[in-house]
Amino acid sequence: MAGLPWSWVRPDGKLVGYEIDMIQELAQTMNVKIKYYVSSISFIDTLILQERLDVAVGAYPDNTIMNSAVNTSWSYQSTHLALLIKDKTNNVLAEARRGVLDRPYILGSYEKIPTTTYIRTAIARELSLTDHPVNIRIVEFPAEVSYAKAMEEYDIDAVVVSAEFGAAYAILHPEFTMYPAFGRRLPVSLVMLTAGDDPVYAKYFDTFIENMRRRDFFTHLQKHWIEAENDL
Repeated sequence: MAGLPWSWVRPDGKLVGYEIDMIQELAQTMNVKIKYYVSSISFIDTLILQERLDVAVGAYPDNTIMNSAVNTSWSYQSTHLALLIKDKTNNVLAEARRGVLDRPYILGSYEKIPTTTYIRTAIARELSLTDHPVNIRIVEFPAEVSYAKAMEEYDIDAVVVSAEFGAAYAILHPEFTMYPAFGRRLPVSLVMLTAGDDPVYAKYFDTFIENMRRRDFFTHLQKHWIEAENDL
């Protein structure tokens, strides 16, 4: 599950979010019913290749899907990386950015957040306030572990999240702050993944994305789920 504001289960048990609305619209255009399957990103490509999934949506690292039998659609939305930190650790981040922290700055990451070599290098460079990249170390932790618990158990200083998720999370958990250290300089594309070497099938999703973009459908979803205040 991607989490706020993309897809999550409300306390009343209803599955909601940006991508849920998008998939429901897709199902309507295809005149089909949707059955949802929640899985980690590391297993998504396997499920697609086994034809247990018809389509997957979300943010995917460049090196996650390597098999040529998996098609990647055009991007329907870009998200942006940020840091989620506890207010009491602001001074540690400041020391790391100035290059005076006497140890690596420890970043935590769920497996769903891209942590490729490129991303790691870019994060280190973007965080620095000097000419030298910040000394960072990234620790991955299981999706079922909460941010607060991960910070304690793994000695994490901050968690790498999407800015959109971090903003929503910080509202619900006031002890955290979303720190948009990278602005829009580290975008991550959200795409659809499909199985099989079927250009017609792949073209259908690109056409759907283009048609929805012309209707400002994604703009509407962004304003509703990302920019506007919602009853989360």
